Amino acid sequence: MEPGDIPRALYSTASHSGQLVGTPSRAEPFVSTNDNDGSRSLAPASGPSRSTRSTSRPVHGSAGKQPPSCDACRTRKLKCSGRPEVIELDQGIAKIPCEHCREWSLECSYLYQRKRRGRKNRIVQRLVEEQKARRRSTADDIRESEDESEDEDEGLGLPQSAFYLTPPGGVVDPAALHAPVGSASSTHSFRHPSTAHPPHPHQTHPPHPPQPLPMVHGISSTSPNDDVSPSIALSEASVPPSTSIESILDREMAMYVIKLYFDHVHCIIPCIHRPSFSANLAAREEEKRPIFFALVMAMIACTLIHVPKSFFVNCDVRRLSDHCLKACYAVTRREMDNPTVDLICIKYFVFIVHNKHGNVGLEASAFGEAQYLAISLGLHREDTYAGLNPIEIERRRRIWFLIYNADKFEAVARNKPVLLPSDEFRGPESTELCAELDDKSITAHGFMPGSTAVPLICGFNIMTRIVTIIGDVLIHQRDIRRRPPKDPEGVLAALKDVRGFQQRIRDIVDRLPRPFQLDPSGIDELPAPGWEEIMRDELHLFFQDPMSSESAKDGYLVLKANIHVTLAMTRLRLILHREDLLNRCGPLGTPSRNAAELVAADLGENVDWRHGVYQDLFQAVHGIPIQALAANGPSLVVKIRVVAVTLLDALPAGDYGDSNYSGITAYLLDFLNIMTSIENQFAD
Repeated sequence: MEPGDIPRALYSTASHSGQLVGTPSRAEPFVSTNDNDGSRSLAPASGPSRSTRSTSRPVHGSAGKQPPSCDACRTRKLKCSGRPEVIELDQGIAKIPCEHCREWSLECSYLYQRKRRGRKNRIVQRLVEEQKARRRSTADDIRESEDESEDEDEGLGLPQSAFYLTPPGGVVDPAALHAPVGSASSTHSFRHPSTAHPPHPHQTHPPHPPQPLPMVHGISSTSPNDDVSPSIALSEASVPPSTSIESILDREMAMYVIKLYFDHVHCIIPCIHRPSFSANLAAREEEKRPIFFALVMAMIACTLIHVPKSFFVNCDVRRLSDHCLKACYAVTRREMDNPTVDLICIKYFVFIVHNKHGNVGLEASAFGEAQYLAISLGLHREDTYAGLNPIEIERRRRIWFLIYNADKFEAVARNKPVLLPSDEFRGPESTELCAELDDKSITAHGFMPGSTAVPLICGFNIMTRIVTIIGDVLIHQRDIRRRPPKDPEGVLAALKDVRGFQQRIRDIVDRLPRPFQLDPSGIDELPAPGWEEIMRDELHLFFQDPMSSESAKDGYLVLKANIHVTLAMTRLRLILHREDLLNRCGPLGTPSRNAAELVAADLGENVDWRHGVYQDLFQAVHGIPIQALAANGPSLVVKIRVVAVTLLDALPAGDYGDSNYSGITAYLLDFLNIMTSIENQFAD
């Protein structure tokens, strides 16, 4: 028999007579005995060894059963054969192996033990007890920390300064939350303590010192950036006994963060209706409706990581964001059976937070829930909006198109499939774009005449139109990959589709409202030497005093940058697709290639496409104050990086010697370094 062959005896029974070879003809109970040399043996219970029955463990307690098989035979469901009457064991191994083990050169072991039933796993019980003890210990530490001094506080494992959230240079005016962006009360809503309330001459402390942020009772202090998995840390959150904002952080500080949301984030994430939200906040609606409390916590958690850390003084922004996020989770995990537009907005905010932190699983979970909830509520169908009040209608439209747009951006940035293709949401039954009105013109009783010729929401609708083209281009690329054209006519038809995409882009650019148009300054050359140092100095001044920059709070500048960077990204994707189609037509100079180039001539063949996309990106980022880019880094830096990196990859190695290409390469690399320095100013 060759080595490794399985013996035929492996599948056979012992003997035709039913007796095991080499075993007693009358089956008797076997017992385990200890020999003088320390070894063990299995022997019949009768005979001389019967006197040891009281001190040995019976293997088979009843007559009529065969002695136990060795581990190897038990695994193969065979009966041992060729064993001695007394099986002597040495540390669980038979000194004389059975016939099968001898044939297969195996150790004839008897280590198997029957599993006991009926009792709980002691390991699980011990883990449960340890977890309960750890939670009791954490709760005791929190109670003790509230009574200890500032230096001894360890409530979250942080220095006491981490519990303070102070606006740079002063305190917040809660009334400023209700003021529209850009108004006088909005601009001067943050007062230095010395100018807000002049202290008494003998007063030695500030009149309104910031208070430490209390912990939510029942919520573990473990945050997703500790050594515990984020999913475990968030799933352990329990419902707080109170859903007031003060149970998480000082209300005045919460108002400050919410105002930062409306100053910097609302223009690109407009899922909140500012007047009704502010009214509910003033009425402490969060204490009556837990889902509104969760919405406030999610908004604060998102804002904390979406604006630069320099907006906050003496605050561990990441941990405070995690703290608010866990309070949000404690509510939403019990509200999933009651889907509302608030719940979908919460899931979108949570998706943004996890996207920024790189929590891939939690990000995918939150975004998947937001998508499915939106589809379940029918936000993609216009007929589901009938009978709703205007505020609810516009909030539903906005959150639907936020999810729709994010799906395309994820597909471009991370090479993912398009989950919400635009052809599924076309036709008379599809959802209309958002009403182009300011929030104050949208009331529960109807729409009021708008006071602004071009509201901010117009920029959001423009972004949606551009993103729809991106999705169509991605789907077209997918179809070409799956079903490549088999003849020149098929390639020419695909190139005509590309021309159609390009025309749609031109139509959007030609109809841009004035606030979103780039100044016709003719910026198309490489910047002058020293531009990087100048830009870094501007960033340094901005991050030192972010509240002093009015450009950073200009939502039109932020949307203008977003629109033109997205246009550059769309054009780049379209040109790469065109290049692939041209290469399918054959080498340069062939008749089929010449015909294809004639079809693609409308895409700007007279200018090198790399230089054209570079001009788009250059004009977009240099025609807008750097403060507007820095104040909204996460929403723009990723898009800029996608365009810049794709351009760098597309530059042929042989062209680096060209002064034009080498200058573009150096510029893109320097600009990517600046984008990295902007990202470093946000919560990790």
